[in-house]
Amino acid sequence: MDAPMDEQKDGNGNRQDKRSADEIRPVFLKAGVISQARGSAYLEQNETKVICAVYGPRELVKREEFSMKGQLTSLAASITCASVALANAGIEMYDLVAGCSSRIAGDVLLMDPTEHEEYKSQVIA
Repeated sequence: MDAPMDEQKDGNGNRQDKRSADEIRPVFLKAGVISQARGSAYLEQNETKVICAVYGPRELVKREEFSMKGQLTSLAASITCASVALANAGIEMYDLVAGCSSRIAGDVLLMDPTEHEEYKSQVIA
């Protein structure tokens, strides 16, 4: 069952992290952060930190296991970061891609949900 939106708001009607329902976390994004890579990018949104690099073309042995643990908000940041890294590498694309996540909490649409909101809400298809 979804947590009522009132339980996810503070006394001023904002979410627990002080954002309104349609507000996303501040974004820091920088391209070209790894000098050995053809292209790279770093994205930060509060506690979410993602780094992507483009090497190759060549097969690369996976060095480290990676798990998102069901965090779709991390997936949105990863999609954006990978798009910027590809552009930084000079890979021809039609356009950049930006990831975004949203959830329904009661009758309210939450943009860029927190981990707590993500697990307490319904996924929008």
